[in-house]
Amino acid sequence: KEGELVGTRQSGAGQFKFARLPDDETLLLHARECAETLIAADPRLALAEHALLADRLAQLHGEIEAHPIAA
Repeated sequence: KEGELVGTRQSGAGQFKFARLPDDETLLLHARECAETLIAADPRLALAEHALLADRLAQLHGEIEAHPIAA
């Protein structure tokens, strides 16, 4: 069980997950590179190997239809 956010009980693991900068900089940069590579190869996440990711993103953010930006 985690400790209180504000209070005197401060033991246990927290439920919140945040990056620790600058400690996680390398990991965050690598994650960004991976995401950019994935989106460049499959921008609509239509490939079978991306189905779980596409489903989870739709659950979290709803269906997003990509449209070109008018010039």
